Amino acid sequence: MKYSILIALSMISVSTFAQESPLTFNRNTEFNSGYYKFNNRKETLLEKQIFDIGKIKNLNFQKIILKDSKDNSSFSVLGIMTFFETFDSISKRTITFDKEEVNLLINNLQILEQKTSSKPSTESKYKYLTKNYLEVGSSFNEISNSWTYYIKLPNSSSQNPILLDKTEFKELLNILKKIEKDL
Repeated sequence: MKYSILIALSMISVSTFAQESPLTFNRNTEFNSGYYKFNNRKETLLEKQIFDIGKIKNLNFQKIILKDSKDNSSFSVLGIMTFFETFDSISKRTITFDKEEVNLLINNLQILEQKTSSKPSTESKYKYLTKNYLEVGSSFNEISNSWTYYIKLPNSSSQNPILLDKTEFKELLNILKKIEKDL
């Protein structure tokens, strides 16, 4: 009897202390960007300037310039800012892209534009995912006989994708090309 109680207590204690903590996965990879490193400089005064470039639906496209007063260096990025609302809160969020990421985004969206220029013979969908998990894609809508484009922001499971028509998608490409020259 003593042995069975001792074994039961041993099993309970082993199972209690042997549990692993759940893995956490950080979907925001901005910590790898030059903007994040520049923004977190110590012992210097940083100035942040924000210039509005354009707006599509509830997405505001901005050029963000950080300046270091110590050595007069600066760093420019594209910022995509949005507001989104849940039942009990309203949030503002800005996702940043450096020049290399903007170039890659433009190239992939131009390829997407070419692929969606005609009606597909089979059901087709496209998706592009950036390093910091901004998702842009398209699917063919047979009812309207046209392509529907979408943008989905990272870490926004409660938010639906932002749907764009063909003219709004072209406007998105034009805004990205415009800011690419300034970065």
